[in-house]
Amino acid sequence: MSDDLEGLEIELLTTGVYRRYGIDFRNYAYASLRRRLWNSVRAEDTGTILGLLDRALRDLQVMERLLLQLSVNVTSMFRDPTFYLSFRQNVVPLLRAHPFVRIWHAGCSTGEEVYSMAVLLEEEGLYDYTEGYDFALFRQSLRRNLVFAHHNLVTDGSFNEFNVVLCRNVMIYFDRTLQNRIHRLFYASLRRFGILALGRKECLRGTAHEADYAELDRVEKLFRRTA
Repeated sequence: MSDDLEGLEIELLTTGVYRRYGIDFRNYAYASLRRRLWNSVRAEDTGTILGLLDRALRDLQVMERLLLQLSVNVTSMFRDPTFYLSFRQNVVPLLRAHPFVRIWHAGCSTGEEVYSMAVLLEEEGLYDYTEGYDFALFRQSLRRNLVFAHHNLVTDGSFNEFNVVLCRNVMIYFDRTLQNRIHRLFYASLRRFGILALGRKECLRGTAHEADYAELDRVEKLFRRTA
């Protein structure tokens, strides 16, 4: 299959999925999207990407499996321990100046990293208010200040003002256009001097808000909004 034809089939699939289900993969990083789609083609034995599209549009179970294939679900408790150490050392002292702490975990998968942050804040005496978006089931005592709900980074707007926004290892799967859109969303969602946490392979360089943050930790990608 030629690259042009393959690209057209991928465009048709992402457009079809968006129009049928409202799930937008149109601005995902092409190489990753292509690899995951072909994995689904082989798993569903459809032969082609268009065959996969036909099955996904007609069979909700196929669409659910495709969604799992295209989504990033890697997570664990205290994933990247050095990040949590840096957060404790560089961010927690700044949060103590606030009467309560509001945190948004964007793209939190099954919630392990949300609960990791809840444990850290509990240990530091700052466990007042934390928000996460997706699904999880943990001990009830840790759930007392958590809110889990759906929020689409691609299509939904800002819904509150936060002290901290965490979106780690998510935007590496998006193209530059979508990354810029999401950075605008996070900037609008952070209060002045709020903290933005990204994954190690993610950065602010080249975004419209690059000059609006100061680095707290270059390696662990912790930034403080300054403007």
